[in-house]
Amino acid sequence: MTLWREWKQEFGAATEAGRKRDLILGGYTMQVAGAEEEVERDCLYMEVADGHNDTGSFNRAGERGLGWHSDSRPFFLGERRSWPEIRQRIARDAFEVFARERLRSHETHPTIPSWAWVEHIFVPEVFRKVLWFFRREGGGIRNYPHRHPERGFYPRIVRAFLMDLCEVGWKFEQYRGHGLAPHLPGMRHILERDSRMQMLLFARRDRFIEILDSLDEIILLLGQSWEFDTACFLKLEQLALGTELSDIPRLTENGLRKERGVPRSMEEAALAGSKAAIVYLYRQRTEAQMALLREQDKALQAKLDAEERLEVLSQEEGR
Repeated sequence: MTLWREWKQEFGAATEAGRKRDLILGGYTMQVAGAEEEVERDCLYMEVADGHNDTGSFNRAGERGLGWHSDSRPFFLGERRSWPEIRQRIARDAFEVFARERLRSHETHPTIPSWAWVEHIFVPEVFRKVLWFFRREGGGIRNYPHRHPERGFYPRIVRAFLMDLCEVGWKFEQYRGHGLAPHLPGMRHILERDSRMQMLLFARRDRFIEILDSLDEIILLLGQSWEFDTACFLKLEQLALGTELSDIPRLTENGLRKERGVPRSMEEAALAGSKAAIVYLYRQRTEAQMALLREQDKALQAKLDAEERLEVLSQEEGR
């Protein structure tokens, strides 16, 4: 078996967990017929890998749409295991294969994420699936691998991937066309595809802010001159005012005291140490300053244009 379509057919027909696992381990060695099958494979691996961190995700015998069911034999890999344990192991294997194949940085160009070089990642279906797979859950990120000796370098791979993904939401221009000359064959298609992807990335900047907050890296936004829109500010406000904090300074009858609770304002959240609130207030101030500078520049340019017109008129009258 060498073709993806053959693999998919056998994977769907397999009823034993051991066979499912064997197929998962070799799925990325199969030949695909085109971009559509590449998309299909990535999405399937994310479906299977979803919930790989704990057995609680699999406390049921059936799996929606994937044709899963537990083996009649309670043994798996030589040990007696419950169905949730078996299913979690298969999910973990799927995640590790997917991480090695799709999330690891490009070996030749380590500063560019691996997916920036794969055309099918620009398909909205894959992009949305990635955001679904790494969705926010309980203040953290679902499917972010737990730090454990057995997990090796996977937490580092995922963290680097997510940081790259968040940054490219603002810096996509650096990746457009991968540095190729516009006259090369196929460049028109690439640039059109990249324009669509740029719009999709810009529309999900609020999700990138959410991911940075979960990674405790939201302060990164302080040192960047990245553009913020209304959705970005709303997300920061939601994160700051939707989280219970322990050191909120409040003036009471007995003086200034620190209380635990949900902040009532962004200023209160910032004083209590909310990084989202700090970024919000800082960026709000810098955006206002930039808007003022733009207005001043516009007024100055209008003045210069008027003076130039007056000079031209004076020269014409003097002739």
